[in-house]
Amino acid sequence: MRLLAGRKRGKLGFSYLLMSRRDMAGRVVESNFDEVESAARLAADIGCDYFEVKPEYDMGHYIIAQDEKLVGQLHEQLGRIDALQSETFAVLKPNNLDVVLSGGPTTQLKEYDWCPTLELRTLLTPSGAYVCPYHRGNARARYGDPTNTDFNTLWRGPQRREALRRIDPRTDCEFHCIRHESNLELLRISGAGMPMLAPVDQTDEDLFI
Repeated sequence: MRLLAGRKRGKLGFSYLLMSRRDMAGRVVESNFDEVESAARLAADIGCDYFEVKPEYDMGHYIIAQDEKLVGQLHEQLGRIDALQSETFAVLKPNNLDVVLSGGPTTQLKEYDWCPTLELRTLLTPSGAYVCPYHRGNARARYGDPTNTDFNTLWRGPQRREALRRIDPRTDCEFHCIRHESNLELLRISGAGMPMLAPVDQTDEDLFI
């Protein structure tokens, strides 16, 4: 990363995943919560443009609640790395990190039955194309194989439209989603009207901006 920092033309980032390991009784036996500051300083020294702290998730994409001691360590560490920010180095804290810091619920209920962000994002993997990164490996969210079908066909094809209809955020997305606030804003702008299920004829504008 240090070599890349000297040659990069874009942004170079360092993502730090908070993790803890527990014994059979649920006691924390190992964690990296006390190393956040060291990692941030390393990122700045390497020449990164930003350092991002990410919460730990389980295999179902639910945020893992942490005990009081680890949360206290995290508050302390985050307070220290704020001082590292400058015009060339940013510290990023996703909204979902607040769940860990506040000890809030690990579920995030949605009241909308369709996800407007799915019209702007997707996930392509060697095992298939999925409507959302959170649903990687979910057969109900898979809409084709990018290794043998071109992306334009996949994106505009009937399989994707069917997959979009199958995913209902109220029942399929009870985990904390980083796109939830985006969805609320998109729904507000649209008046929470009809879902954007019809293919869009993109001609003279970039709908992803």
